[in-house]
Amino acid sequence: MKKVLLSFAFVGTLLGAGLFNGPSAFAAADSSPKGVDLSSDQTTDTSSRIKLSSGQQLNIFVANYWYSNHQIQYSIFKDGNEYVTNLVDRNGIVNTWHSWAAGEYSIRLYCNTQANRLTGCQAGAKLTVK
Repeated sequence: MKKVLLSFAFVGTLLGAGLFNGPSAFAAADSSPKGVDLSSDQTTDTSSRIKLSSGQQLNIFVANYWYSNHQIQYSIFKDGNEYVTNLVDRNGIVNTWHSWAAGEYSIRLYCNTQANRLTGCQAGAKLTVK
């Protein structure tokens, strides 16, 4: 009986370690679409990184919803450094493709602007690679 209980404990430990020691927040980026939703109680939010390889294009899609109270600012980060930033008015949409250098990209949304963050925005953004 003790052997059976020890076996279950050992298997449980192995399963628990596998479930709770998943990928690190600093793990390498992949090429799956990366999105972010900015809700009305947030001042900023960011996506995880997406990997852009040589010869690929990066799509930036940002929607500032019509019921949002403010403009939003979005910033694209390349390898952790701010790369491009722009504003989107209420009810505005950005949908652009870029042939940028290979690297890891993420997108961060700010309600109003980076320097003057507010609440009351509702927006979404997504980065995709093709």
